[in-house]
Amino acid sequence: MQATFRTASRAESYHAYTTSLFPVNPQTGQPESWDTLARLFPNVMNSTSATIDGSFTESALTAKIKTDLGLEISSTMTATGNRTESRIGGDPVDWDSFKSRVGERLRASSERSLIFRGQAKPWMLRTSFHRHKRYDLVRFINEDVPSLHQYVGTKLTTRLRMSDPQENGALLSLAQHHGYPTNLLDWTYSPYIAAFFAFQNLSTAMQSSDKVRVFVFDRTLWHTDWQTVFSINAASLELSVIELLAIENERAIPQQSVSMVTNADDIESYVLLNQATKDHVYLTAFDIPYSERSKAIRDLAYMGITAGSLFPGIGGICEELRQRNFDQ
Repeated sequence: MQATFRTASRAESYHAYTTSLFPVNPQTGQPESWDTLARLFPNVMNSTSATIDGSFTESALTAKIKTDLGLEISSTMTATGNRTESRIGGDPVDWDSFKSRVGERLRASSERSLIFRGQAKPWMLRTSFHRHKRYDLVRFINEDVPSLHQYVGTKLTTRLRMSDPQENGALLSLAQHHGYPTNLLDWTYSPYIAAFFAFQNLSTAMQSSDKVRVFVFDRTLWHTDWQTVFSINAASLELSVIELLAIENERAIPQQSVSMVTNADDIESYVLLNQATKDHVYLTAFDIPYSERSKAIRDLAYMGITAGSLFPGIGGICEELRQRNFDQ
């Protein structure tokens, strides 16, 4: 079962909230209709409502639940809090060592098994949706996505159908590439494109001793070990890596883009929990000194990885020329 409720205020305790329960298929973790659940489990009585009491602080939510059939459940959920730094220990390397080490990883893996994400600092992995402190994915689906279809859809020559998950995903990917917060996390099949994004911005706030980060995720191992579903309103935590359709998205192909789709706020904690369960390592990282930026940007330009190639259009051209002429 799953349920949602809102408290009337931000008081630290709440009492006797009555909410409807909605059916979830225990075999798939996905929402179902009551009729479907009754056919799957014909001899099972299901609760349809519950009363909830509890309390919350900045760090935890405690709930005591009593269903209409008398079942009592207690639960405490811990919040991520204000942490922004990554929990993944990065492997410190210089630029030349990064190229060598990542080449070894690629040669030892199957084709397109590994995906990469570059960040200017070792921040925790979190979607832009959650970074904006939005957590209600039901509201996102029911309000934000139709609004995107209504307004962005008028600018597209291709008519995208909300009922088609792939076309819906294509719209979210397009919106994400133009700055709209979504529950997608951008990755790439190229470690060098990831490195470009890590080093991209020349910031006066960065010290030469600071490190940029390139995450590495083994998508093949993850999908071998865990059943994943393309559904952001699943009752359980979900994380999938999906190649979304690049409909009218000129950036997706040159960036070798691939999307991590998730309803988890703290992606790293979820991945680490699963690593401990299977004793497999899915997520690692390289940390490269910011002082290596000039060498890295020059090498990447020789590879054809520039703002102009990754961001088709006038904006990308101007950014490339800005880096070439002003990033001293």
